[in-house]
Amino acid sequence: MTSEPSTLFSIMCDDIREEALNKVSLLGIYGPDIVFKKLPAVIPKLSFFARTTGGAGRYKFNFRLQGPGPDAMPLVQGQGVMEIPSRQPKDAVTTFAIVMGNPSFNQAGAYRFQVFLDGKTEPLVDHPFRIKTDPKMFRGRH
Repeated sequence: MTSEPSTLFSIMCDDIREEALNKVSLLGIYGPDIVFKKLPAVIPKLSFFARTTGGAGRYKFNFRLQGPGPDAMPLVQGQGVMEIPSRQPKDAVTTFAIVMGNPSFNQAGAYRFQVFLDGKTEPLVDHPFRIKTDPKMFRGRH
């Protein structure tokens, strides 16, 4: 393995679709806040898309969607394997996508989506966001 991969950026959205000609469509891109009329609330799909660079090799990874508070249990967690070919140029990027079904949010506050490689304590991906409520925002909508 060469140097470990590093994250260029991550995006939170509703869904990720692979298209023809090496394209990816990100649907329903969120900013730093997800706003609901009231809590608890469920999102049918919540997806995270990231681009990384460097670090050719095969990596086991763990991911988690962490709720507010330092002692909160992860809302969603899982694991997988990421393979970065060694034949790609040094500055090539790797696409990384995780789609979670039906995450439930019970309280407002600061949340994080994180990906850890091979049992490391520092995350490869650390995507903070906030859950908020604003009933006025949904006035007149069904």
